[in-house]
Parts: sequence; structure tokens; C-alpha cells
Amino acid sequence: MPLLDNTSSKTGSSDTNRPASALAVALTLVSLSTYAGQQDNAERDWGQTSLFLWAIQCGHEAVVQLLLTGNVMHVKEMDGQGKPALQLAAEVGYEGIVRLLVEKGADIEADYNNKTALYCAAYYGHESVVRLLLEKGAEINGWWAYKGTPLHGAVWGENEAIARLLIEKGADITLEWGNPSWTALDFAAERGLEVLVQLLLEKGANVGAKTHEALHMAAKGGHEAVVRLLLEWDNVDVNSTDWYDQTPLSHAARAGHDAVVRLLLEHKDVDINSKNRMDGKTPLIYAAEAGRDAVVRLLLEKGARFKERDEKGQTALQLASGNGHNIVVRLLESKCI
Repeated sequence: MPLLDNTSSKTGSSDTNRPASALAVALTLVSLSTYAGQQDNAERDWGQTSLFLWAIQCGHEAVVQLLLTGNVMHVKEMDGQGKPALQLAAEVGYEGIVRLLVEKGADIEADYNNKTALYCAAYYGHESVVRLLLEKGAEINGWWAYKGTPLHGAVWGENEAIARLLIEKGADITLEWGNPSWTALDFAAERGLEVLVQLLLEKGANVGAKTHEALHMAAKGGHEAVVRLLLEWDNVDVNSTDWYDQTPLSHAARAGHDAVVRLLLEHKDVDINSKNRMDGKTPLIYAAEAGRDAVVRLLLEKGARFKERDEKGQTALQLASGNGHNIVVRLLESKCI
């Protein structure tokens, strides 16, 4: 076994049984860390890693503990990018090291670019670290300007168990991030995470919230099961428009998701000829322009108006012809006869 074998567990087991030879090496490393310990964080080059931070990233809990015994101020160390030690530990997921750092006084809310240790653990899927940080008082709705709250992070990282845990512990599912504003439900729908979408809906997420992004993103991504779930809720608006004034049907048609298009057309309130106020295009025009022959055929069968023109005066047939979509051209010409 290597002298510095990583015996620090991601579930917090100690490494007190480490062979004496490994401890001897660890002590040697401590003596070699004098310069790193004296080096001012502000002077550390971009990307340069001290022995202490290296031990954290590699999961060497015994080395971390020994270094802290020599100088407890190591808990305040940051890497060359300004990322705190606790955040690094949360990213790699070693619960024992995270616990050690917190107990030695690490700031649980310290951040790098406003991203906290809890967000990191939630995004990277380290459930035991998330539980520990919550037990130690981490702010469950702590905000990161680039990707929202820890709940956003858990959903973005597709970590269902952690998302469920955060919700059970009181995470606010209504908080929005970005421009346009996205909730955790919007993130889950965009990634096609049916189980998480179901969970968030059951916990009260509003599918009819102001920007209606969830249905749009699910339709755009071709996530049929998620679209079906969202359409089952009473307050959903199947003809709502998003930031780009497109409806879910326009998104699905343009992307060529015929199964989702078919599903949306089954809704009693869907407007098959909805027109974008920015460019004047209908779902049929979008599909024809992109060469989505299966979608074009379906829309024509359901009665879509094929003579509609966009803001530039172009019809679906003209756009399909101009882009060389011959199958679509023949489909549309058959309607003109």
C-alpha cells in the first residue's frame, strides 16, 4: 500500500489506523510545508497549491489534521484563484476533512465568486457533506450569482437525493436565478429530469409562474415525459410566450420534436397558428424553415395555416425552398394544389 494511501472516507471514517510509516511521511511533509505556511495567500500565483490544499484535494485527512495542529490558521487558506479551503473540501466530497475544517473554525459561508461550500457539495453530489454543512448551520438558500441557490445546484447537477434533502430541510423552491429568471423547476425541466420535476410540482412549484420557462424548456429539449407532467397541471398555459416570444409548440416544432409537438397539439387550448410578435413566424414556418418534415406533416394534418407570412413577408414554402428542404417543399406544395 502506498505510504500516503488515501484512507480519508467520503463518509467521514477516520484514518487513525494509518501505518506508522505513513505518519512518518506525513510528519516529513509537515516540515516541508514551512515555506508554504508562511507564504501570503495574496502572493500565491494563480493555480499554485500549498501542501495543505493539496492534502485536502487528495483526501489525506491525517496530513490535513497534522498541518492544522501546527498552524490552525491554515483553515483560512485559499488557492491562487481565491477559493477557500472549505470549498475545495466540499467539492471533492471528503466529509471527514470538511468536518475537521469546520470544527477548526473555517467560515462555513466563505465563498469564491459567491459560491459557498454547500452549493459545491450539492452540485457535485456529495450528500453526506451537504447533511454535515446543514447540521453546522450553513445557509440553505445561500446565493451564487452565476447559478443560484444550493437547490439550483443540486438540480443542475442532476442530484435527486440532494434536491429532495434540501427541499425537506426548507429550501425555497420559488427563488429565481438569471435573466430570464429560472426556478429550480425550470432547471429540472430543461434537463429533462422527470423525477425532480414531479417532486418540485408536488412540493408546490408553480408551473404557471410568470415566465413559464419550465414548459418551454422541456418542449425545446424534446422531453416528452416532462412536457406531459407539466400539461397535467391546472394552471399551465400551453400558449404562453417566453423571453423570445415563442410558445412551447414553436420551440418543439423548430427543434423537430414531433412526439412533443403531437402531445402539445392534443391539448384543447393549443393555438396551432400562434405567431411570434418579434419575427411573425408560426410553428409551421419554424418547422419548414428548419426542414423538420415530420413536424410539418403533422402540423398540416392538424390544420395549420400554410399561407401565413412572417415579418419579412415569407411563407413556410418560400423558406423551405430557400433552405433546400425538398421534402418539406413537396409537402407544402401538395397543399397548394
